[in-house]
Amino acid sequence: MLMNKRIAFLPLICVMLLAVFVPSCFANEPSLQGTLVDPRDGHNYKTVKIGEQTWMAENLNYEMENTYCYENLDSNCVKYGRLYALSSAKEACPAGWRVPTQVEWSVLINFAGGPLLAGEKLKSKEGWLNGGNGSDELNFSAYPAGIKLDENFNSGSENGAYSGMRRNTAFWSTGAEKFWRAGVDNYGLYLYYYNDRASLVREPKKKYEGQSENWLSIRCIKDDSPTSNSSSVQKNSPSVFTHPIIPVIRSARDTLGDSLLIDSRDGQAYKVVTIGEQTWMAENLNYETENSTCYKRQAMNCFKYGRVYTRSDALKACPAGYHLPTMAEWKSLITTVGGPEAAKTLMSKKWDALLNIDDSTDKYGFSVIAPYLNLEVYFWSASEKNDSNTYHMTFRCEIHETSYMKTNFCFKWRACFEKDEYVDLDQHVNFFPVRCVKGEISNVVDPLDIEDSTKLDAFICRDADR
Repeated sequence: MLMNKRIAFLPLICVMLLAVFVPSCFANEPSLQGTLVDPRDGHNYKTVKIGEQTWMAENLNYEMENTYCYENLDSNCVKYGRLYALSSAKEACPAGWRVPTQVEWSVLINFAGGPLLAGEKLKSKEGWLNGGNGSDELNFSAYPAGIKLDENFNSGSENGAYSGMRRNTAFWSTGAEKFWRAGVDNYGLYLYYYNDRASLVREPKKKYEGQSENWLSIRCIKDDSPTSNSSSVQKNSPSVFTHPIIPVIRSARDTLGDSLLIDSRDGQAYKVVTIGEQTWMAENLNYETENSTCYKRQAMNCFKYGRVYTRSDALKACPAGYHLPTMAEWKSLITTVGGPEAAKTLMSKKWDALLNIDDSTDKYGFSVIAPYLNLEVYFWSASEKNDSNTYHMTFRCEIHETSYMKTNFCFKWRACFEKDEYVDLDQHVNFFPVRCVKGEISNVVDPLDIEDSTKLDAFICRDADR
């Protein structure tokens, strides 16, 4: 009987132990905190506590001047919230809430695993293109709301002045004057369907009439949420420019080790990959220089494709310890993977849905990707033939003409060298992306001058490749 009584007490003891220990085990896990009622219009929003911060778990949908529904459809405001210009964003949140600073976004990114991984936990479980959904592990529920672009640059979007629904979402930050270059720019947090990054992307400030301005979504943070903590992001001295997400990126580097390069100039992180005896950046460079820009002048394209550069800026754009590759180094890479016809092993498998890329394998993780529906992409090299010519690396899709007209079907990629003619380096007007290779540059002599041309014939672009 005594034994039976002891057994009878075991379930009660287990319940008591769970009551004591389980809450402490999950103290840092996110939990929905009910709803926030905006007294201005009566709109209800879910909220969520993530770490020490309390966030709206839905996009703001408060109507005010200079705000829009995607494609001017009320149904999109219901699903995705409104899109706000920066001038409206600063006053948009209800009392007791505000637009987060870059540092507060960085705290969230850090809690979610760092800038290379956080997107997966922040994105919603549905709605993203090509299986780009997230796990929504933190109940943040970021849906792919897209953005609105300035009408002066609407040629770069698929739907007039609107772009990116199902492909990306972007949220405003504020407080740039405290942690960045005073009064120059603000940043948006971008999430994209094709990877799990969460990146703070610079949004250009209007410096003259007619310059681009974007409209982004808003997630408000509760006004009593801490701006930083000792374990994630240190507050910067007002007199020193320090990238606020560098500590977050260092946390990611602790996890990824040598597969991550941190650019000390702006704190951006890049995946790197070793192929043969070379170590390359596995993403396009996104360091801002005087003569660089985003594809079609859209900030979200810098996030996805990196920046494009004039050659004069490309020559000096790579971070310390890396350099712009010579054609000999490009040739070594292509030879290592099997030659020009093996280009598919270097091509990213994550392209826009309207371009079918069955030939890509990305075997080595080099992940070459071209802007929306482009069928070739160029990269600068440091090699020069003479005072009026240089070379660039080309990855080109060989296309069956009928299939292309009907379905945009690419059946074969090729890598080749192409001569780029110019009169003067300062007059060079082409803008190409940059991939950097590790080590010091050794020789910029044109490889065609030092090798038998018959050995290099397979590497030269032909008109038939177009």
